[in-house]
Amino acid sequence: MRARASAVLGLVAACLVATPASATKYAAEFLKMQVGARALGMGGAFVAVADDATAPWWNPAGMVYLPYREVLPQHAEKFGGLVNQDFVGAVIPLDGKPSHKSALGFAFLRSAVDDIPITPRPDQLKPGIDFDDYGVDNDPRTNDYGQNDGKWEPGERLHIPASEIYLASSADMALYTSFAHQHGMHWAFGGTVKFVRQSVPDTLPGEHQTSFGAGLDAGAIYMPTDAISIATVFRDLTTTYIAWSNGSREVVTPRSTPAPRSTSIPPSTTR
Repeated sequence: MRARASAVLGLVAACLVATPASATKYAAEFLKMQVGARALGMGGAFVAVADDATAPWWNPAGMVYLPYREVLPQHAEKFGGLVNQDFVGAVIPLDGKPSHKSALGFAFLRSAVDDIPITPRPDQLKPGIDFDDYGVDNDPRTNDYGQNDGKWEPGERLHIPASEIYLASSADMALYTSFAHQHGMHWAFGGTVKFVRQSVPDTLPGEHQTSFGAGLDAGAIYMPTDAISIATVFRDLTTTYIAWSNGSREVVTPRSTPAPRSTSIPPSTTR
């Protein structure tokens, strides 16, 4: 009983470490894209199970329930193939006494829109080559606003040659490194350090705006019996800060993902 109380107090103390910050809307939004065909088939009710190689994403505490090494790759295409999502996760059980097992986990997530046609900026368009400089009504017979001013105006017809268009990718990536430990017969705890890297193409060939950030996730699973498990995950526990190459900053504030009672029965060999 004393061990349970200390475990709960430790989890509460970890939650209090999170520093308050103002969230940036849609910052690192790709991290919320769920992974794993099995988890998706369960409607995302996987936090209290998380006993496969997607555990570093769902709940790192679940890694201790894998009795063997596992690698899980996934490729998904969303919005008619517009967005490509790739994920690969790996879990390595570590030797340990019964009820005190540990595990390491690694995962890589990439969400990208590939082969985006990038055209020159409006101020880089050349009259007579990239557009017809006929004014906002695109009629050379009228002398309206913008006609023959050497600048592209909305309404003027574009005909940018293929030689001035190049293809680029906008990619969001995350690397997860996880550790989990089983504390007695009923508790399992896990943590994940994640590194975020994002890249958005510029209008200059080969140029991108990039970002880098790091954050911490933590999870816990409580199993009063073999048929019941209760779990919760705290994402971006200490607040995830993302710095962009153009000098801007984004913040992802902590959020929790509680899981009510699950009736999934974990393998008895892991107890």
